This record gives sequence, C-alpha cells and structure tokens, in this order.
Amino acid sequence: MPRDPYNPLLFAGRAQIIREIQQWATNPGDQRLLSVVGSPGIGKSWVLEHIRHDLTSRGFLVLFADAHHLAGSGSTATLRQLIRQVAQQCPSLEADLQPLLDSNLHPEQVWAGLSQVLCQARLSSKPLLIIDGLDGLSNPGDRNKVERQLIMFLQLDCTLGILARRDEWGLQHLPLRWMERPLKLVSFSQMEAQDQVQRRAGSSGPDIRARLSAQIPGYPWNHPCMNAYLIDWGMKNPGISLDSSVIQACIEDAIGSPFSPPAFQRLLDLCGQARWTMADLRSHGLSLEDPGIYELFRQGLFIEDPPFYQVADGFREMACELRRMQGSPCP
Repeated sequence: MPRDPYNPLLFAGRAQIIREIQQWATNPGDQRLLSVVGSPGIGKSWVLEHIRHDLTSRGFLVLFADAHHLAGSGSTATLRQLIRQVAQQCPSLEADLQPLLDSNLHPEQVWAGLSQVLCQARLSSKPLLIIDGLDGLSNPGDRNKVERQLIMFLQLDCTLGILARRDEWGLQHLPLRWMERPLKLVSFSQMEAQDQVQRRAGSSGPDIRARLSAQIPGYPWNHPCMNAYLIDWGMKNPGISLDSSVIQACIEDAIGSPFSPPAFQRLLDLCGQARWTMADLRSHGLSLEDPGIYELFRQGLFIEDPPFYQVADGFREMACELRRMQGSPCP
C-alpha cells in the first residue's frame, strides 16, 4: 500500500502546529524560513499541503514546489510553471514576469528576479514559497542546488519560505540557518490518533483499532503513517491476523523504501533500549560507523538527542512488536 496523497478529508489533528504556522506567516520577524522538522512518515508533507491550501484561502500568494523537480534537469520548466501560476493569480504582474519566462537565465537568477518583482508589487501579505521533499534528496549536491534557489527567493525581506526536513539533516547554507525557525512535528496524541482512525474508517474504525491493538499491544498508535497503514490493512483484511511480514511492510511504508538487511537487523537490535549513549553502543560492539546504523541515521530512524541516541517514536515500539512476534521480545 503506497503512501496516501494528501486528502483534506483525512487530515487529522495538528491543530496546534497549524496555528503556529498561521501566526508565523502573519508576523515572522527575522525568522522568514520555517522548517517543519520530524521523522519519516510523521506527517510533514501533509502539514505542508494543508498549510498551502489554508494560507491560499487566507489571501496569501503561495508557491509550492517539489525539491526533486527543483534539483533535477527539469528545474527550469518547473520554475516557469510557478511563474505562470503567479501571473494567473496576479494578472497585474504579468508584464513584469514575462522577461523571466523569455530569458535563458540561470534558475538562481530567475528566483532572484521573481523575488524582486513580488516585493515591488507590495502585496497585502508576504509571498510564500513551500518546498517539500528536501529530505528525499540523498545527494548533497542536489540539496545544495535547492537551498541556493531558496536563498535567492528569500534574499529580500518581503518573502517567506517553508520546507520540511528530518531531524538529522540540517540546512547546509548559513544564510538559511540564520533565518530558520525549526518547528518540531511530534508524535500523535491519543486524541489525534482517534480522530485519524475515525476519518479513515468511519464508524467501524474503533473496532478495527481494537482488534489490531489486541495483536500489537505495545504499539501506542502515535505514528500517523503507520496508523494509516494499519487501519487500511485492517479494513481490507477483516478476518486475517497480523504477522511479521505485515509489520515489516508497515515500517517500510512509513520510511518510503525497503530496508537493507543490515539496517533492518540494527533496527531490531536498537529498539530494545529507549536511549543509547556512545558507551552503550560500544558495550554492544556497535558504533555510529556501523553500516546498518548509518543507514538508519540517514533515514531518520536513529536520531540524536544529546548526549543520547534513540530510535524514533513509533518505529521503536513497532520494531519491538515485530521482535515479540519473532520470539525475542524487547527487554
């Protein structure tokens, strides 16, 4: 079951962080870049999509771009499409925007030109660029390319930016770090999980959750993506019990890709302890240079909370449930 595309009817919880973003967009101060930070599958993309529609309805000029498109060979075409969207929303700017469409300027120059046009227009609210998918760029050069384009858009103080990133992948460029306001996206509360289950499964949701909870009693339903996977699986398989293959597929769906065998083994090794120090790792014959641990770190599953390291919420509990099914429960 692939990850869901954004659906406003299924958007659950997150009322507090939506309010914080709304307030920031109205009065950002010097922190004109807001980063929604969190582990894989925690709901960063859905929050960005939701705030995109919310701020647009409030009169903001919102541009939305996928980092993969900005980093790829089609970045110029993507940028031109965004400029055409601006021209459609603000017809009075069409003549000023036309040179940016007709020229062979480098994308960074086009972003700078777009920023200048928007600032000179003196819109009623600050124009906003939202970039999703930055944490899906594994190549540092691609991330650098996207960040440089964002810098050019934010060069004048009338513009705003929002992006999503994982905890362990900070921004590379100092100008962005200086203006960044990180906003942590935390695990679901029980009330938010209940709302999500009700939206996805309707009146049968509580019964489906109760049936699955009886089979994975250690999972607290705190991870939005894994919750969605479990509820959808439960609706499609009403008479079938969960097994280890379903649990592994659920975890892999949350990160968006399969594990390598070394990384999956390390996840099972590390989930048995809530927090790890460097000394703890060494006492188990492990280190951060271990290929499996390094992969978990890059995926955002093994995160740093100095002086500790830990498996991200939701993943640790679900991995412990998998170990229990395999006959080696967590301590």
